[in-house]
Amino acid sequence: MTVLIVDAANVVGSVPDGWWRDRRGAAERLRDLLAERDAGEEIVLVVEGAARGVESVPRVRVDPAPGERRRPDRGAGRAVRGARLRGGHGRS
Repeated sequence: MTVLIVDAANVVGSVPDGWWRDRRGAAERLRDLLAERDAGEEIVLVVEGAARGVESVPRVRVDPAPGERRRPDRGAGRAVRGARLRGGHGRS
């Protein structure tokens, strides 16, 4: 099975639409958009900071990144390690 890993901070931060005023809401909107995909893959949304606490929904598992703020590779690194543990090859 294909695993799609999405680093929420990088995706929502790529468009200056005011996401910084409601980081959790931005992550929830991204999660909901991902849940609409019908590509037969497992979707993992990695969240951090103010977006922690966003709940998983059917078709999208939300995984909080560990670590401190200002450590840019922490969320993506955990996501890739998790994919490898599930049998993936860690492609990003």
